[in-house]
Amino acid sequence: MSENDLGKAISNIIRLDNLTDLPTGGEDGSLAGLDKKHSGLDEKLVVHHHPRSMEAEYFRFLKTKVEHHFGDDFKSPKRGRIILVTGATLGSGKTTCALNLALIFAKAYGNQILFLDADCRHPASQKNLGLGETPLPGLTDVLIRHRRAGSVLINTGLSNMIYFPSGDFSEAFVDRLRSEELTILLDSLKNRFRYIIIDTPPAFPMPEPGILASHCDGVLIVLGAGTDGKDQLTHAMESLKGANIMGVILNKVRSSPLKRYGSYGYYSRMRK
Repeated sequence: MSENDLGKAISNIIRLDNLTDLPTGGEDGSLAGLDKKHSGLDEKLVVHHHPRSMEAEYFRFLKTKVEHHFGDDFKSPKRGRIILVTGATLGSGKTTCALNLALIFAKAYGNQILFLDADCRHPASQKNLGLGETPLPGLTDVLIRHRRAGSVLINTGLSNMIYFPSGDFSEAFVDRLRSEELTILLDSLKNRFRYIIIDTPPAFPMPEPGILASHCDGVLIVLGAGTDGKDQLTHAMESLKGANIMGVILNKVRSSPLKRYGSYGYYSRMRK
């Protein structure tokens, strides 16, 4: 067997074996005792807490725009789409935006939706989902320690959305993002999930978003209203050069005080 043939054989083994332990129900995954009441969920997950609010409607609008952008429909059997959500700066609220988008997709497609936290420097999603602060094994463990992805995935019980934690930060993590293992992993996930929402660190100056974006079907950039401006957006887009930037989400927009949830809003502008 040639070296190339051996490499292909190993890749196929990884591809087939990586997702053998996928959680299929609320009692599966590495957190079998996940609280079904979801009492620890962040209040800013408006799709869950306030499904009839204007903020939740914005995410339904964004979901429709994303599906239209890709030409997908409800019965589409196509391979999964990977959407990367990043912020122009720290504090833009990109993680809660990414989670709300994933949750609105999960309401339609259940456990066909995966939320992947690739921000192992500041993994806010675990706390947002009410999963405590004890580090969970995740992406870094899969890429660096060669743990199977299926063994770290969690069914959140939130419309059966599947959660892929980030794992602890490692100096080797960025290098592993450039490895073939990441390509194989994401390809395996696209065969299993309809939509994969990836949360990353801010696009500037962190290297992860630029590396991951090359594997993604589209990118959404989150701006914080009142804190991020043209310069921050320019830096972010330069860092993501070559990526399919679908649009921008303007977060933390202050609405009329007469609106019940007006202090926390979203705006999206999708490219055609």
